[in-house]
Amino acid sequence: MVWKSSTSSLHLLNRFIYLLPIRSGRGADRCEPAFTPFRTRRKLPSETVDRETATDEAPKLFSVFNVLGETLARLQQDEEAERWYMAALHAQPDHVPAHITYGKLLAKNSSRGAEAEQWFRKAQRLAPEDPSVYHHYGEFLASRGREQEAANMYEKAAELRPGDYELAMAAATAMREAGRFQDAERWYRKTVSIKPMDARSHTNLGAILHLNGKYKEAAESYRRALKLQPNDITTLKNLHKLHSAQRDDLTLIELKPLN
Repeated sequence: MVWKSSTSSLHLLNRFIYLLPIRSGRGADRCEPAFTPFRTRRKLPSETVDRETATDEAPKLFSVFNVLGETLARLQQDEEAERWYMAALHAQPDHVPAHITYGKLLAKNSSRGAEAEQWFRKAQRLAPEDPSVYHHYGEFLASRGREQEAANMYEKAAELRPGDYELAMAAATAMREAGRFQDAERWYRKTVSIKPMDARSHTNLGAILHLNGKYKEAAESYRRALKLQPNDITTLKNLHKLHSAQRDDLTLIELKPLN
C-alpha cells in the first residue's frame, strides 16, 4: 500500500514538473536544474492538465520531494531517497524538514556520520527556536554514544516547548542515561506536573528519587503510581527494593519505558 501511494505521488509530481518551464520570476531558475534528471527518467501521461492550477502548486514541490524521499527511505531505497532529498534542498535550501530527513538518511550509513551531523547543524541554524530540530539532533547524538551532548539537545527541545510531555520525558531519560541524575529528577518532576494522573510519570520519578537516595519521597511517588495503576509490576518491584533497604539493589531499579 505504501508503494502504491508513492507511485501515485510520482504520477502527480511528473505533471507538475512538466509545467515548471512556464514559471517565471524569483526562484524559477534555481529550481529548474534539480528537476531536469527526473523528467528524463519518467515519462508524463498524455492527458490534459490545468496549467494555471498546477503552476500555483509548483512552489510547494519541495515538500512533495521531501515526502517522497521519506517514503523511499522507509522502503530501504536509500539511493533513490537521497536523490529526492537533494532535489527538495535544491528547490528550497531553507526547508528545515528536508535537512532533518536527509541527515537521518545519511546517519544510517556509519561512514557518513560527520556529513549527517552537518545537516542537523544547518537545520539548527535555520530554525534555532524549533524544538523538533534539537530533538532529532539529540537522537542522532545518542545513536553515536554521545550521551552528554544528546542530553543537552533533548533538554533544549523540552525547554522550547515547556508543556510537551513527550519532550520532557525524553529529556529526563537522556539525563538519566548520561548519568546526570539530579537533572533527570528535575525533568521527571516536570513530567508529573504536566501529567499528574499518569502512573508512569510517578513510577519514573520514584525510581530517580530512589537512585538519588530520597527514599521517603520515592516511596510516596511509588504509592501514587499504584493508586493510578494498581498492581503494576514495575512499581511493585521497585517499592519492594526500596523497602528492602539494600543499597546493592539500587542499580536494578526499573523505569517505565517511553512508549
